[in-house]
Amino acid sequence: MQLNELDKGIASEQRVKATPEYQQLAAANDPAVAYVACILVLRGDFVTLDEAVAQAKQQMRVVETAVNELVKKDTQMWWRPSGPTGLAKTSNDFIKFVRNGEKLVFRSPTTKMNCWEVVISAGMLAGEITDLSQLQRLYQGTQQQFTNTLVKSFNGYKKHTYDPTRKKGGFTVPAAADYPMSGDIVLFNGLDHVTLATGQAAAGPVQPPHLPGQEIISFWPAPRLTDFGEDTPAMVEYTTIESIQQWGQTNLNGMEVTFGSPDWRALNG
Repeated sequence: MQLNELDKGIASEQRVKATPEYQQLAAANDPAVAYVACILVLRGDFVTLDEAVAQAKQQMRVVETAVNELVKKDTQMWWRPSGPTGLAKTSNDFIKFVRNGEKLVFRSPTTKMNCWEVVISAGMLAGEITDLSQLQRLYQGTQQQFTNTLVKSFNGYKKHTYDPTRKKGGFTVPAAADYPMSGDIVLFNGLDHVTLATGQAAAGPVQPPHLPGQEIISFWPAPRLTDFGEDTPAMVEYTTIESIQQWGQTNLNGMEVTFGSPDWRALNG
């Protein structure tokens, strides 16, 4: 069965990998790239496999950079809420870097930024953002422009709702396209929390408060802390969507989780 004949609502990883499209791509590329590319086409993010392969390589490059440059180096910084500041004075180091070109030091316990700025930093470190002009405009613009542009860029090609346990024909059938792929950006209540998916499942035993589930790279005091405010130390670390969901259910009466392929070009230049 060809890829375009599969039902994305029920097609398993095994079924995707049995398609001639996957087998052809896997013969010419890293099989992991081939699989991500097929899922991006299956879920409707891209029409052509060539576009999907290019996106898959880009996404996986950003994840590899985040893992090697941030997670594995035990990056700890101060978490500080963020948003557009205009030209007002700020203590957020990411904004000072974007706006004034001040040096941005990762892995410093005194550096201050928030969750989406760590994700954007991973894109910068991977070479996907080299021109800060668009970010400068965003941080000097309105809150609505800022939010709309970031959400659209983070879930740039198509927004997907994370709900793998939904009922399909009376049965709960998790499908391959139900899960974020490597390099997808995962949003919790929009910009309330922004993370980077690794495309891996984290099985138990998992160190509490991290639950088994879909693995993400996150910079936030939660779920380790229940109560926290600005300038709370936090690690860039692995956790799971399920861990953040449980924290949100307990503390925020639930969180909508969406994911999608980021459009890094929309934030570059």
